Amino acid sequence: MSKSPVNESPMDEPPTTELRRALTIFDADNASASMGITLDALDADGAEFIQVTQPWFAGMDGHISRASLGPLLDAVLGAMAYIHTPERTFVVSALHAAFVGDYGDGDALIARPTSILTDAVSDTVVVTAQVSRSADDNQVVATASCRAVPIERPRTDVTTEHGVLAPNDAIGSAPIDPGVSGREQLDACIGGTSLPAPLPRTLRMTVTGIHESRVTGRWLPATWMTNPLGSVQGGIVFAVAAEAASLAATLVRAPHQQLSFGDVAVDLLASPQPDLDIAWTAMLVRSGRRLVSVEVTIGDPAHSSVYARARCTFFRVD
Repeated sequence: MSKSPVNESPMDEPPTTELRRALTIFDADNASASMGITLDALDADGAEFIQVTQPWFAGMDGHISRASLGPLLDAVLGAMAYIHTPERTFVVSALHAAFVGDYGDGDALIARPTSILTDAVSDTVVVTAQVSRSADDNQVVATASCRAVPIERPRTDVTTEHGVLAPNDAIGSAPIDPGVSGREQLDACIGGTSLPAPLPRTLRMTVTGIHESRVTGRWLPATWMTNPLGSVQGGIVFAVAAEAASLAATLVRAPHQQLSFGDVAVDLLASPQPDLDIAWTAMLVRSGRRLVSVEVTIGDPAHSSVYARARCTFFRVD
């Protein structure tokens, strides 16, 4: 993608100006602003976004959690739908990511769209994208796809007042003892007001129960997580689902072992509102020699309030 400036003066407007106007909705996305995601380039092929990973993106293992990629994926995939059809409003109904490379704290991640297809039968669009690490000659670290569904719902294009969350917004992580098993690490979380790792703390997740093959908890969405429709951004729901899955996978992590994200597939069934108290359940489906599979439900099926379901895979790394 050739870079086109996004902040030219009105007297010398580039050809991309109309495209930029189609993305005013991005300026009103609280979740993207809070996660430090910025529009880096724009042309007829799509919008390119960049995000520098922060220490508070770390998960329970002390490493930058792949769950934190959710809002960046939502931005780059959703933007393509708006560029393609700017007069319509979209929500993401399904979001999938496959992780194929490593990255850490302080890395600049660049997300670029790669294709868009229109399904005339269902009146939806399918967008694909890839995420690269700029410091390593644009090494691809993830590929992603989504299905975007047009809806009739009011939205705001007012620029967000949310700034990038600072490290002190996410209370620091407890030191990770590599000699402790995942089950021992999780047992220490019961009874606490939040999880002892920056990302799940920032996402306002807690653990309420630990069972043989299941972990349960609560999630309290905040206003910084919202999109221009006033509901929680799909990328944040992706992050919560992936982090919940990571907690369940932790049940079978052996001492001195890491679990690496493979794939995350999230079906977004309903739009959560901020300030709700939402249950989540992460269930181990398979724990093999190499592969760990987890299914996640966000919401309470008993009360017909399921917001998302997810399927996640992890690989054991010794």
